[in-house]
Amino acid sequence: LPLVEAFTSMIKNLSTKTGQEISCLIRNASYFSVLNPDDKNHSCLNVSADDVKFQMCVRTAQRMLSGGLGDCCFGATMFHYSDNIPDWAMARGYIADIDGILFYT
Repeated sequence: LPLVEAFTSMIKNLSTKTGQEISCLIRNASYFSVLNPDDKNHSCLNVSADDVKFQMCVRTAQRMLSGGLGDCCFGATMFHYSDNIPDWAMARGYIADIDGILFYT
């Protein structure tokens, strides 16, 4: 749940910063590599809409996007998995580490 809140916060922050619609951001593979079919975590996207954990994630995202939750990633607009550090992250300090995901502004 903390990671769902963090990703939703980050997406909302990114939308505010770039002016892009959230619906466009969440479909952008340059932000979310998991959307690429060759990504190691791509199969995780195959979840039933009636899955209890998925429904909890949807409710959490709805609460965040409607203003019902605070920004738990402190203004972050970028992230990466802690076991794979991209070049862009080398010169930056992360501002949040939530379940092995590092968040940056």
